[in-house]
Amino acid sequence: MLLLAIDQGSHATRATLFDPVGNRLASQLIPIHTQHNSPHHHVEQQADEIVDSIRRCIAKVIKSAGIAPDTMTMIAGLACQRSSIVCWDRQSGHVLSPVISWQDTRMADWVETIQPWAKDIYQRTGLVVSPHYGASKIKWCLEHLQSVRESYQAGRLACGPLSSYILHQILAESPFLVDYCNAQRTQLFNIKQCQWDSMLAHLFGVSLDLLPACVPNHHGYGHLEVDGHEITLLMCTGDQSAMLFAHGALNPSNYYINIGTGAFLIWPSGDKPSPPSSLLNSIIDSNAQTQYGIEATVNGAGCALNHVLKMHYHEGMNFSELDHLIDTSKTPALFLNTVSGLGSPFWLPDMGSKFIGSEQPEDQLAGVVESIVFLLTVNIEQLRAEGHAAERIIIGGGLSASSALCQRLASLSSLPVYRYQDMEATTRGVARLLGEDLLKQSVSCDNKEIFTPCTDLGLEQRYLQWRSYLESMIQQ
Repeated sequence: MLLLAIDQGSHATRATLFDPVGNRLASQLIPIHTQHNSPHHHVEQQADEIVDSIRRCIAKVIKSAGIAPDTMTMIAGLACQRSSIVCWDRQSGHVLSPVISWQDTRMADWVETIQPWAKDIYQRTGLVVSPHYGASKIKWCLEHLQSVRESYQAGRLACGPLSSYILHQILAESPFLVDYCNAQRTQLFNIKQCQWDSMLAHLFGVSLDLLPACVPNHHGYGHLEVDGHEITLLMCTGDQSAMLFAHGALNPSNYYINIGTGAFLIWPSGDKPSPPSSLLNSIIDSNAQTQYGIEATVNGAGCALNHVLKMHYHEGMNFSELDHLIDTSKTPALFLNTVSGLGSPFWLPDMGSKFIGSEQPEDQLAGVVESIVFLLTVNIEQLRAEGHAAERIIIGGGLSASSALCQRLASLSSLPVYRYQDMEATTRGVARLLGEDLLKQSVSCDNKEIFTPCTDLGLEQRYLQWRSYLESMIQQ
């Protein structure tokens, strides 16, 4: 039984084929375009382009693996970017809105008006009140897009996480379903009842009948049709949830970090939501039992780095070049990184990122990388303060290929950082969740590199200076 893992992320779609024991047979990647309208904080993608990229990736990965269609025996799973939403016509399947990205904060002003309900919202959803989540984006579509309003009046409107639209489009049954992980990121999902919450729907002005039915992550969603053959899709989850399982069963001795467009840090907390925190209570998997994690978010990771690369270098720079430039910097600038808004534990909108110090390109490049490390360190300190200590960091995702970043994170956090040879954690996590026997196996020690903490007084001093500047910026 082969395992087809599909990862639809912020910057690309990837499909990877694994054999039953977890060996990677083939992988294909197709980039996805993103439109930014900075003055209005709009970040959008095209739903049709995303669906087309998934279909093309699946066809290409099967072809590149050299598998004859009449011998195909496989099951599939999908991991998707969370908090991004789309509206479509339930009868025709036609898309009625852009994909409004998780990075989009166009509803920040309106979201401020529901702050009086913040405590109740957190207790129900595990999420802080934020324009990054899906409910306010759906509200915007209902209020501003004529095509959405007309479909609503005709009783044909469907709204939901991007994952729901993808399932509706790529599966033969055209299901109207959403898994718990992606449902939670709408901020309309009650994490204790594992169902849509009528109070929240009323607060956001979103009718429950517009939303897909909620099902566990492990579920018979339907069938992909490839060259006349059916592939059953048995699992759907969020990209950050999948990455936790890339290297075996969950271990509360680990902090798990996935670092790409954004950086996400999760500590697995068990089968019950944790007490209130300045961090998030996230659902990370649901099968026979629902599992939760405490999650921290850094919104400006790869997207912040790409900005400075575009200014001074080129976005396609490989990581050995990047690390050389970072390590060459003698006086890294301090970067107050509020790209796409300050995530945990601050939860503030984009206040205008800025550099302090050197204007040399390599110093600004080092400053951006260190700002990501600094923001992660703030959250590690927060987890420790709340009694959630770990012994090591497991890191994956595209930006984890930077050894300069990994070493700085190890030194500043005083924790060893484990980087596995296979840094594409999301697709491997999907494969392990699909293959229960795989999930029980841990990855060989030979397959990882360990960054050991070391004393770096310059880095520690810059961190303290950065925190002081950031706190002053927040108080203004």
